[in-house]
Amino acid sequence: MVERVREPMESNSTWIILAYHFAGYSRAVGPAAAGLFRIRYRKWAPLDYVGGCLWAVAFTGLGVVLGLAGVEFGDTKRMVRLLELAFLGVFAVAITVAIVRAQRGDQRDKRAAPATVVVPVDDQE
Repeated sequence: MVERVREPMESNSTWIILAYHFAGYSRAVGPAAAGLFRIRYRKWAPLDYVGGCLWAVAFTGLGVVLGLAGVEFGDTKRMVRLLELAFLGVFAVAITVAIVRAQRGDQRDKRAAPATVVVPVDDQE
């Protein structure tokens, strides 16, 4: 299964590494998955750092904007859980889109591949 998913993961690894910070549980699995799919450390480390910074800025900015707008949440734990689930949904959709795009590309390659014809050649003439 890893080999089947490797190509879509590699072609979309930049976006996946940046996005996995936005769902709590994927932050724990993301580095292990990067190792499993053999993403080079020199590519993964800077993207992981940027993804973490984007996550911190996004959540802090969202909190500031909502606070300035006067929005109050009675149950903070519940709201954080809902936000995490929303981001997890976005992450799952991104993975699904990447896999579907890769499968469509494989199907196009199979249809576009020319048929191989072997023509016997008689060298004795």
